[in-house]
Order: sequence, then structure tokens, then C-alpha cells
Amino acid sequence: MVRNQLIGQRNYAQQRITRNQLISPLKRIIGDVDLWGRMDAFLNISDANGYSPNTISSYRNLLTHFIRFMNSQGVTYPDEVMEQHIVAYIIHRKRTCNGVSVGTYFRHVRAWFNWMRDPHRGIIQTSPFDGLKTPPTPKTVIKPLTGDQVQRIMSFCTDYFRGARDKALVMLIYDSGLRRSELSNIKLEDIDLKRGAIKIMGKGARERYIAIGDVTKKVLLSYLYRRTDNLPWLFVTQKVENRAQMSPGNISQIISDLMRCAGITGVKLGPHTLRHSFATASIRNGANLFHVQSLLGHSTLDMTRRYAATVDSEEAVRQHHKFSPADRLKR
Repeated sequence: MVRNQLIGQRNYAQQRITRNQLISPLKRIIGDVDLWGRMDAFLNISDANGYSPNTISSYRNLLTHFIRFMNSQGVTYPDEVMEQHIVAYIIHRKRTCNGVSVGTYFRHVRAWFNWMRDPHRGIIQTSPFDGLKTPPTPKTVIKPLTGDQVQRIMSFCTDYFRGARDKALVMLIYDSGLRRSELSNIKLEDIDLKRGAIKIMGKGARERYIAIGDVTKKVLLSYLYRRTDNLPWLFVTQKVENRAQMSPGNISQIISDLMRCAGITGVKLGPHTLRHSFATASIRNGANLFHVQSLLGHSTLDMTRRYAATVDSEEAVRQHHKFSPADRLKR
């Protein structure tokens, strides 16, 4: 029954597509009435509202994938998207994505449809998501790096410019939990070594300060002493003749390569694992959850509590020998 409905709608949509030949450039800017045009309008307004480039890029990628799937089902316009199409899309995503990614796709597309349903816009009257629950996201235990693993990673950083810079990258992430985009955008004027503080512009254009310890200060200075350029950014590329600001992609590649060289396995290779490691190590060392939340730039305590749960779980395993019921059975 549902399959026949989808086939019928696809055939009808194909007829509408042939009648609407090319969409003008102007309509691409202000938004046409099909799914593609509504996406363009949504992204343009998000940009005007101050959403970060990373957020807009994420929405564009996820919504593009969704619209292509809808078009393959013969769906062209927002009011043609029904609950069964969303269900089919989620099933399609589950074939190639983990639970976290499926939940991300679901929330992004739902936010877009909620935007279209806003009474001030009147694009759609109801949302196909109204009767659907968000797919459950698996709450896996976050596996951080050990101190020995961090030391091993840094042992692969040489004493030359690149090695000093890469060591500074590793230490700064591990000591502060910064995101790769935040690292990329740090300027030299943002650093106050006397206070041991760095000004950061985080997600959602939220400014905050992070702290660094004495060891990280020394590593940063060792790197900065090797700088001979006048670029304003803290982290720059290696070649002197065309030195430039390091991109988030550059940072990810460098950290991943170092972790691979160090033989790190069982965790995702990249800077975000170092960010996780900062959070769990800080909590294990007695840091207040609210302080960790502030340093990480989290808007809520939800993610910070996950780090705390990881530390509690590890401690429970270590302490188990003290209270093991089986060990205390009378034999």
C-alpha cells in the first residue's frame, strides 16, 4: 500500500519537474518553492541570523542528501513529504550510518521542516515529523587517551619548526579541550601568557577564555621562538615562502597522523579524542563540572556529564576488588 503510494507520487512529481524547466539564479537566491529552493532560503536566513559557517555547511550537506533521496522517491515540493517518506529515509540512513549520525540527520531535517511550518512563513501547514520520535542515540562510553599515550604522541614531534608547532597543537588541545576550528582561529593578540589565558571565539559566536598550564606555556613559547613571519594567527603552515593560517582540516590531519605514528588504536584518530581526553582527565583530577563545561564551551551540562560518567565507570571498575560480592562469598 505504502509502496504504491510512493510510486504514484514519484510519477506525478516527475511530470511537475518536466513542466518546471530551469530555475532562475534569482530564485536560487531568494528561494524557489521546491525543496531545493526552500533549502537555499533557509540557509540564507541562517547566515543572516549569524549562524557559523560550519553550522551552515553541515545543514547544507545533510539537507542536500535528504533532498536527493526525496527526489529519487518522486518528491519535489515540501508539502509532498509525508511521514512514510521520513521513515523510508531513516531506514535508508541506518544502512550506512551509526546511531549518532542517524540522529543528527533526523534533527537537522526536522529543524528545517519546523522552520517551514512557522506561521509567519506558511510554507507548510503541518510537519511530517509531528508523529515521529527522534531515533535513540546510543550512549557509548567515551574512551579517552591515557597520559602515556599522549606522551607517546608528543615523542614523534621533532625539534624543528614543524615538530615544535605540532607539539604545541597537541599540548594546547590536551590542556584546554579546544575544538579544531577554535585552534585555527586563535590570533597572537588573543594570548595572555602572564595570566595563562587565551580568548576564544567558539560555537554560536560565543566568546570565552580558556586557561593553560605552565608546561603548555613553555611548549607554546618554544614554538613561537621559531616563528619568523608576521602573520597574526597562532598556528601557521610550515613553508616560509607561502606560510598561511592553518585550517581545521590541516589540524585534523596532523593530529591523526601523529596518533597513527604513535600506534594509537581503539579510539577515533583526530583532535576530538584529545578534547575528550582533556575533559575526562580534568574531572579525574578533581575539576568542577561547571568549570569543565565553561572551558569546553558547552551550552549545557549534558555532554560534560557524559565525561563524568566515563570517569565514574572507570573508577567503579578499579574499586570493584574492594567490594566484589563473589569474592566475599563464604566457601
